[in-house]
Amino acid sequence: MREFTSPAPVSPPPVGGLADVVFQYAEEDPRRVALGRKDAAGAWQDVTSADFRDEVLALAKGLPADGIRFGDRVAIMSRTRYEWTLFDFALWTIGAQVVPVHPHVVRRAVCWMPHDAEVTAAVVEHEDHAMTIATVIDRLPRMRRLWQLGSGAVQELYAAGAHLDDDVVHRKRRAVMPDTVATVIYTSGTTGRPKGCVLSHGNFMYEADTVMDRWEPVFHSRKGDRPSTLLFLPPAHVLGRMVEVAGIRGKVRFGHQPRLDAAALMPDLAAFRPTFILAVPYVFEKVFNAARRKAEAVEHWLSMRGEPVTGRTGAGRGAGGGGAAGGGDGQHPGLAGGVDPDLPDSGAAVHREARTAHAVAEVEAEAQGDREGLRRRGRGAVPHVRYRRTAGLHAPEVRSRARIVPSGMHHGR
Repeated sequence: MREFTSPAPVSPPPVGGLADVVFQYAEEDPRRVALGRKDAAGAWQDVTSADFRDEVLALAKGLPADGIRFGDRVAIMSRTRYEWTLFDFALWTIGAQVVPVHPHVVRRAVCWMPHDAEVTAAVVEHEDHAMTIATVIDRLPRMRRLWQLGSGAVQELYAAGAHLDDDVVHRKRRAVMPDTVATVIYTSGTTGRPKGCVLSHGNFMYEADTVMDRWEPVFHSRKGDRPSTLLFLPPAHVLGRMVEVAGIRGKVRFGHQPRLDAAALMPDLAAFRPTFILAVPYVFEKVFNAARRKAEAVEHWLSMRGEPVTGRTGAGRGAGGGGAAGGGDGQHPGLAGGVDPDLPDSGAAVHREARTAHAVAEVEAEAQGDREGLRRRGRGAVPHVRYRRTAGLHAPEVRSRARIVPSGMHHGR
C-alpha cells in the first residue's frame, strides 16, 4: 500500500487538553465575546470568555461532587444547544469522556451505545429522553446518574460543587494529555451494530487547528470582520463536534440552533448574522428554497396589485435587474436594488433574508485536489447560488489507521 503525505501545516500539541484554551483565553481577554446564547425571550445574548470559563469551572466542580471521576464515560443525548458545549468542556476539564447519543436514535441503539461504552452517567434534554433511557436501564449496570437539562440539571450541579476549591478541578485538568481519550463517537449502524470510534484530545486539537490554519480566510464575509458561525449540526456527529471545538480554539463566536427547518433557521441566520456556516449540502438547499419561496411570494403580490415586477424584486432586466448592479449575472438576476419598503409583508426583510441565503451559499472552500465546481442556479428573483464540493478531502499529514479493540470499538490514531 502506498502512503502519500505532505508537510503538516500545524504541529501536534505536545501537552494539555481541549479545555485548557477556555481558561487561557479567559485570562488573556476576559471581555472577548466567545459565544452567543438565547435568553428566555428568544433574543441573542453575548457570552464572554470569562463568563464561559466561570460556567465551565462551576459545572466541572459539580460533576466530581456528584460522583464523576477521571476517565468515566458520560453519555449526552440532546439536540444542538448551549448546554451541550458547556457539558463537553466541563467533562473534558476533569478528564471524563463524552459519548454522544443522537436524540432521534432508535431504541436498540440507545441500549447498545451506552452499554458498549460502559457509561456511568447520562445527560438528557427532556423527559422523553429520560424515559427512553429508563426503558433500558436494566441493561446499563454501570449507570449511576441521570441529569435532565429541562429540569435544571446545570443549576443542580453548580450547587453540588459550590463547596469544592477550584484547585480540585485544575489538578484534574492538568492531568489531561493529548493522548487522553476525549470522546467515543458511534457510527450510524446502517450495516450492523454501531461501532465506537475513540478520539483523543490530541485528535480534536490537531484537526481543529489544521482547519483554522487552512480555511481561516473562508470564515470572514469581508476583510477585518469578526468570524462567527451558527452551529445547527448535531454534536452527536463528528462534523458538528469539530465545528464546536474549532470555534472555541479559533476564537470564533458561535451560537446554537436545535432546529433545521427553515422557519427556525432563517430568522436566526438574520439575527445572529454568521460570517460563515458549515453544513451538509441539503441544509444549504433548505435555506435557498425558503428564500426563493418568499421572493416569489413578493413577486406574486406585486403582480396581483398590477404593479411592474421589473426593478422591484429584480425579476427582469433594468434598474435593479440582472447584471452587476442587480447582483446577478444577466441570466440569473439578483435582488439588489428596488424592494419596496412599504410592502405589507416586509419586502425589505425578504430582501435581507434572500441576500443572507445567497451569502451563506456563496461560502466557498477551494480544496487542493478537488477541482470540480458544482453550480446550482435559482430562477426568478433569487440570486444564483454557487458552492464547491469539499466532501472527501484529506487534511495534510493526516494518516488514518484503525485497529479492533474489545467491545466492538475502533480506536483511530
